[in-house]
Amino acid sequence: MLAIDCEFRRPNTVSTPGRASVFARDIEMVAEADLVMVFLSAEDAESGYSGTYHLFEKALDDQRPVYGWLADENGTSRWGEFDPDHLYVDLVS
Repeated sequence: MLAIDCEFRRPNTVSTPGRASVFARDIEMVAEADLVMVFLSAEDAESGYSGTYHLFEKALDDQRPVYGWLADENGTSRWGEFDPDHLYVDLVS
């Protein structure tokens, strides 16, 4: 659909047990990403508390290009972005 490479990663529960392993995996994924794309529910976007919202915030902290969409039963709508050099705007439009 977008013609981009995606990689699935499992948390490393051996080196970091429990939920902390998910947090560590998310930080690692963002640090290694060229582009971060997230899809949030309206509730997650409003509360600012979810793993997906954390990915968006971490990308902003690292100044990685990031695009976010709200997703519901009616489809998706662009919610936020950070792509100061406009490297991915044509890809995600």
